[in-house]
Amino acid sequence: MRKNPHTGAVTIQTSGGEVRLRFDWEAIAALHGLYGKEWETEISRILSEFDVGEITKILAVCSEHDEAWWMETSPPFIPVAKAVQEALQLAFFGAGGLDENPHLARRLMTRLSKVFESGQSLAGDQQTSGV
Repeated sequence: MRKNPHTGAVTIQTSGGEVRLRFDWEAIAALHGLYGKEWETEISRILSEFDVGEITKILAVCSEHDEAWWMETSPPFIPVAKAVQEALQLAFFGAGGLDENPHLARRLMTRLSKVFESGQSLAGDQQTSGV
């Protein structure tokens, strides 16, 4: 997984090739529209529970592919969850990183870290979906 902090993009490798994930302001507005004002918490829940239908919606918002493409491609969950987290961090903090606003950083990181509470052991085992 590569990231480009200058464009706010994270690139992941899928069976369909490299795909760029980027949460611009339009994408953040779309997430707010989909999940309400507590959208960060909802995204954490979706990723941690591997809610496939909702994950494809999130990926469609931040990429050039639609939900059907993501469902067909079926990339491994953990790399996708990490890429979404990194792309959101870039959207909020840019190339400067998390140190520029520690209060907001703590709040966002607390919410996003819930994504990996159940996924960390899977990531350590290097298991994938087999696709």
